[in-house]
Amino acid sequence: MDAEREHDPRILNRQRAAVIAAAWVAVIYATVPLVRTLQGWFSARFDKVWITVFVLAAVVVISWLVTTRLRRTGRRIRPADVVWLGAVAIAAGWLTWQLRDRPEEAIHLLEYGILAALIYRAIRPTPTDATVLGAAVLLTTMLGVVDEVIQWITPLRFWDLRDIGLNATAAVLAAIALWRLDPGPWRRPNPDSIRQILRLSTILIVGLALCLANTPDRVAWYSAHIPGLGFLAHPANEMAEYGHQHVIPNLGEFKSRFDLSELEEEDRQRGAEVAEIIHRYPDGSHRRFILGHQGFEDPLLYEVRIHIFSRDHNASLARSDAPGSAEETDHFTRAFRENRILEDFFGNTLRHSVFALNEGQRRLLETSQDPDQHFVSKVGSHIITTWSERDLRRVLLMTAAIMVALSILLGIRSRRREDA
Repeated sequence: MDAEREHDPRILNRQRAAVIAAAWVAVIYATVPLVRTLQGWFSARFDKVWITVFVLAAVVVISWLVTTRLRRTGRRIRPADVVWLGAVAIAAGWLTWQLRDRPEEAIHLLEYGILAALIYRAIRPTPTDATVLGAAVLLTTMLGVVDEVIQWITPLRFWDLRDIGLNATAAVLAAIALWRLDPGPWRRPNPDSIRQILRLSTILIVGLALCLANTPDRVAWYSAHIPGLGFLAHPANEMAEYGHQHVIPNLGEFKSRFDLSELEEEDRQRGAEVAEIIHRYPDGSHRRFILGHQGFEDPLLYEVRIHIFSRDHNASLARSDAPGSAEETDHFTRAFRENRILEDFFGNTLRHSVFALNEGQRRLLETSQDPDQHFVSKVGSHIITTWSERDLRRVLLMTAAIMVALSILLGIRSRRREDA
């Protein structure tokens, strides 16, 4: 019997898929330290729009390869199957287009969509059920979380909760396609497979809860007290920070570690002191600044200097854009609104600094901007504002507890049925 199992083509296919999936994960993780170098090389030679074109082309090619493969296996492709796969491809293409301003993020859709399909092939039993698709999505998302942790400990790479969401989205899209295209045979989920999903969900939720509790002040504490972890104390290494989302009429939105009253008080009391510090970081010193300071240590200093960097960077981009183009207007708008944030909320610090614009510079930005454009500052975009840390932790841990309780109840019911 064991010899027959060893030569069972279904088992061999699953083992082969597991090896390929492991190799694919190794490639993803191994490229983490190289991404910045590759991006720099590419940007020096090509426009970033070609990344978007590449991802869109890859989505089309993968869709074509999938349908071709199915035909070769004798699977009859019905019009409904083509429509289904086309809808998934369109969804992936739409997401890729939405990411065109940061097209490198669209690579996640390819990496983790392919990974989800490989994991599904590796764990798929015969017959199968829908929970296997869920398990593939959860396992892929877990590996995406590990990817972000590796980026967090890699110099000049950063943790990004949005990337985890993209990884999970890619896995869901792959699962939707597989559900339609896998010929089965399909069966109803059994208690054991449902319990497996609950266990995987619990592991993922607890892992995310730990990551979202890994605030900079905690990192600073344990990196100083636990031997061997000192390397984690490098600046610009935020995994989870919490703050406030401010929506200002006729200006836009920005995030801060302060509420508005706290921000006003900090700027009033410390404006001159902070201005003296930011004078040490003239234009062109962005990298030196973020490697020398952390937002949680001195939020006012950090936020005001990053807003200045953002204002000046967008103004510089606008000057290099084609006159009258949409890109020029967008960059001028961003520069003007960043300057408005500085004037309205960091005004005392700005007045004491050498970074305040003169009347001519300010008027150029104001007359070149689009007053109707909705503006969301990218400064501090990683700051979590929807939930407080305490509330988010409670929700996640309560959800994990519910998952554990459901798994235990299913196990008890399953054993009672077996005993009966």
